[in-house]
Amino acid sequence: KFNQGEDAIRVLLDHIDSIERAIEFAEYWNKPPVWSILGRSLLEHNRTAEAIDAFLKAGDASAYDNVIACASKDGLWEKLIVFLKMARTKLRESAIDNEMVYALAHSGDLGALDDFLSTPNIAKLEHIGDRLFDEGMFEPAR
Repeated sequence: KFNQGEDAIRVLLDHIDSIERAIEFAEYWNKPPVWSILGRSLLEHNRTAEAIDAFLKAGDASAYDNVIACASKDGLWEKLIVFLKMARTKLRESAIDNEMVYALAHSGDLGALDDFLSTPNIAKLEHIGDRLFDEGMFEPAR
């Protein structure tokens, strides 16, 4: 109410324990820090797709490692690709580029994978290729 959106969403999440009300509040308040807090909570509650949406609204890539782990576990390749595109604009980490290659391969969009590989990146391609090969994904592993 008095520019305390972050405190308010923490109360909804930590004390009232209502994710649904926190989502409604984030939509009402619509400020990046509130979306970031909500995104972290959604990840903790295994609501990965909604968490990715929250992080995208926040423009926050700081939890990229948790997002990558959860989205990979849940097979949310398309959502992960959108998140990683945003993350690449904020951070320069090889883990982000590695997972972009891996997610593009899993999504089956080999054209997008080729496009990504033709742009400057810091992915460890040999490592990702071995990982894909071990999973039997021979075409993208090439």
